Amino acid sequence: MTGANAIRPYNQIQYKYNMEKSDIDDLTHAIIGAAVEVHKTLGNGFPIEMYRAALAQEFMVQDILFTQDEELVVYYKNHPLGAVRVDFVVEGVVLVELKTVERIDERHRVQAIQNCKAFNIADGLILNFGGQPLDCKRVYKKP
Repeated sequence: MTGANAIRPYNQIQYKYNMEKSDIDDLTHAIIGAAVEVHKTLGNGFPIEMYRAALAQEFMVQDILFTQDEELVVYYKNHPLGAVRVDFVVEGVVLVELKTVERIDERHRVQAIQNCKAFNIADGLILNFGGQPLDCKRVYKKP
């Protein structure tokens, strides 16, 4: 998007290094591992806020750098429409969205891809704590 119809970039944390694709893959596996630990401990059926808090705790235990509840404002012709919020941005390179639904469907994937575009982050994960076992879907920002 360009000009007046744009999503204004959010302020990313300055991380110490740039990641290669293999590093992002390793980080993605670490994020999934943390989510599996949360799901194994809590099971399914709790409100999403509990999984969000537990995953933040697990990220801290595993020394995974993250920001939580990142927001940015979407503008149309220089008029703010509202804010888009994501659950986590991990290491500045992976966007993580949590769900507590029966199953992840196409609308969840589309929303996650749009959020990746908005935040200018190429890799995203949808983690669904609503079922048994934990359901994970990886999404990518299309160029």
